[in-house]
Amino acid sequence: MVGETSFRGGGAGYAEYQSHNHPIDNDETWTDTLVPGDLVGVIPLEGVTDAAGDQSQMFLITGRLTRL
Repeated sequence: MVGETSFRGGGAGYAEYQSHNHPIDNDETWTDTLVPGDLVGVIPLEGVTDAAGDQSQMFLITGRLTRL
């Protein structure tokens, strides 16, 4: 993930802490990813529109499930 935080003030009013942001440059490697055949929790989301303003069906994948 590369980017920056939102601008925010802070530091009890000191000039050096006026509206500022922080860079984000994290190297992340995901080793625990979903693979075909995994059981996952799925929640349908209602009333979602895409960038063009059209209704579209979206789902929230909550994570991998374990059968006990």
